[in-house]
Amino acid sequence: MLAAEAICVRGSSGADLLRHVSAVFRAGQVTALIGPNGAGKSTLLRVLAGLLAPTSGSVHVQGAPLAGMALAHRALQIAYMPQDVPVFPAMPVREVASLGRLPCGETPSRALAHPAVDHALHLTGLSALAPRDASRLSGGERARLMLARALSVEAPVLLADEPVAALDPAHALAVMQMFRALAAQGRCVVVVIHDLMLATRFCDRLVLLRDGALLHALPPEQLSDALVAETYGVTTRRLEGAVLPWDLVSRPT
Repeated sequence: MLAAEAICVRGSSGADLLRHVSAVFRAGQVTALIGPNGAGKSTLLRVLAGLLAPTSGSVHVQGAPLAGMALAHRALQIAYMPQDVPVFPAMPVREVASLGRLPCGETPSRALAHPAVDHALHLTGLSALAPRDASRLSGGERARLMLARALSVEAPVLLADEPVAALDPAHALAVMQMFRALAAQGRCVVVVIHDLMLATRFCDRLVLLRDGALLHALPPEQLSDALVAETYGVTTRRLEGAVLPWDLVSRPT
């Protein structure tokens, strides 16, 4: 469904942000981009979304090069939730969510009434808040609204950058369960996530980055304690297969 081939990104300072990263993201799966801060996860997600042109390498969507794809068509193929959640203007929650329909060529009034918007608000637990002024939402509610806007596109590919970072445990679990349900419907879901417990419990595949390079692409059950310790500097415990970071690795003095 979505493939990155030898992606390199060089920053304005001349530093390499991504170095020859190749990975395949399949329909029907939830793939987690994991790794320590500064590993290049968000940069890779923006390249996959077509928001950042790589210095070299290419991205393909359903076999077609992303770089040559018309913007309107690209917007229908890939929905993107950014990491930074803005403070919304004084407009109803439902209206903000309906903005995701605009790439479909719909008028604002038709987008506002589209069933996909109802479904997106339901999936993110925002139906009851639909008439509320979006500028008065909490941080977690704003994050869910950004996700609802992306979901309203109904694109076959969903890219989400730290979608659960601002959420309480109940809403984080609900969002991860929702990603699993979307994948079961045949969607390709790619999430940047720091929570290893959620990543190993709900995701089908882990793409591990460090210092801009791809270290491993593996199923969650193959994420070893030694690899976590080497990458993150923490020990782990396991609960029904999920990895829980437990303590800092002791460093020799």
